[in-house]
Amino acid sequence: MNVGIYSTDDLLQKWYLKELVNARNVLKEFTFLNQLFDEFKGYESKQYSQTRNVVLFLSLPNFNGFLKHNSIKSLTQLEDSIKLFDVTNWAKAKLNNLKSSLCNDEYDKSLSPFTELTIAKQLAERIREENVELYPKLQNGRFSDVLITLNGKSVYIEIGNLGEGKPQKKIQSILDASAEYLGQKLGTTCYLEIEIDTAEFVFDGNIMNVEKSISKLNSEIDKYGIQKLAGFEGWFMLEEIIEMVRSLSLYEDIDRTSLLLPQDKELLNLVKDSRMNEWISYCNSSKLVASKLIKSIIGSPSKYLLVEIHTENVYPSRAAFLEQGSFVNRIIRHIIKQVYEEKQIQPNKPNIVLVQCYNWIASGIENFEPIHTGLMKFFDDVKEKNLSGVAVFSTDFDNTMYISNKYAVTESKLNESDIAQLGFRWS
Repeated sequence: MNVGIYSTDDLLQKWYLKELVNARNVLKEFTFLNQLFDEFKGYESKQYSQTRNVVLFLSLPNFNGFLKHNSIKSLTQLEDSIKLFDVTNWAKAKLNNLKSSLCNDEYDKSLSPFTELTIAKQLAERIREENVELYPKLQNGRFSDVLITLNGKSVYIEIGNLGEGKPQKKIQSILDASAEYLGQKLGTTCYLEIEIDTAEFVFDGNIMNVEKSISKLNSEIDKYGIQKLAGFEGWFMLEEIIEMVRSLSLYEDIDRTSLLLPQDKELLNLVKDSRMNEWISYCNSSKLVASKLIKSIIGSPSKYLLVEIHTENVYPSRAAFLEQGSFVNRIIRHIIKQVYEEKQIQPNKPNIVLVQCYNWIASGIENFEPIHTGLMKFFDDVKEKNLSGVAVFSTDFDNTMYISNKYAVTESKLNESDIAQLGFRWS
């Protein structure tokens, strides 16, 4: 999900500086991480917008002041991995290399070692610690991510993460532009969030038109007078409330009979809120129909002006199919980079490229077919003999799918039993 944000106040920086004390307290609970990050010393001089370290993100409470359960779990896994592989006692050069990447302010650079360490730990739990080695040296002098011993075979695993693709970046630019457009129209302090359906953006064939999509979204903001909702508190689906506004007297009559559904009663009470009157007067037209682009609206009072535009994942749609095609191509480009450009592969040994994809397309087996089809075609095209296969997962390593490369030579082949021991599902 993409989110466009606009605020006239540097809200995030103020929040970051306030919560940094809590982040330090969280980090102290993890002895080895606290040692590697030196207690976040000097972090108060950093700009939050430029400090995107994954461990910092996990240590900071959310805007409600609470630490997420998944954050605690992730930090615990990382700490346990550092302890398991005795990372803090590594040779100085090896330790400094890891520290420089894990503590990097860039999100992607810090995410790589984070993923490598946590996956190595999970593999150790499946095939025992003594069968897992971090950062083994390759024949060409480079270093792989993980070496495992599996049924007498030395298997090299190269781990990678995929971030945002071009369609997601285009969507983000649209959301940011329209969030600013709406924020500048509000003229008062409040929190306002709208959710949109990206399937309704403007496309030229299969190419998302950013400028026309921004214009369309801004026009919908104007058409429905979203700025008139500044200061209201509540949540509603635009389609439902427009229908109620158009038939308000009917809903009021039904309410007097006590036959109104609870959700409609709640909506009716929201309509009667004094802060909604100006907007309702603006929208009270029999010709007004619900927007296909704007789906829902959330509002609340706030000390700051903060606007958020969230995306609604809708599948199938042109936006979804466009993202799907781009996503599969990015997996392939990642494999090409690892195998052919950076040569992170050991000849005549089993080699797996393991890709973590933070993307809804890889989140479930029901959407896995396009990935499988794309990779099988890639194998046919390159006929790489040293690549055993490619493994793909999203946020859940237990849901890893493995696609075998039929062109691997005997020395590089892995069978279904090998893959099962790794906890992967053979596709």
